[in-house]
Amino acid sequence: MSPFEAAAFICRIGYLNIFNPCKPEGAWELDLSRREERVVAKILIGLALQEPGENWIHQGFRWSRTTEAVPGWELVGLLHHPCLISHAFI
Repeated sequence: MSPFEAAAFICRIGYLNIFNPCKPEGAWELDLSRREERVVAKILIGLALQEPGENWIHQGFRWSRTTEAVPGWELVGLLHHPCLISHAFI
């Protein structure tokens, strides 16, 4: 499957229909302006809270695909946000 075909498949089917929380391996690039991808992010954050060890490697945040990553951004500060924790497994 070409990258274009994979992107078209994900766009039509949706992340929540192909995401397996029992095996969330690989790299994820999520657009948090889309509700479905925010839900996937919340699930991944909830899993990070439950699983021991370092499980977010090379994480970063960008305001858009064309900008550089925000320097010094870490997921740790977001893990304790009550909104994310209470709705992590919607």
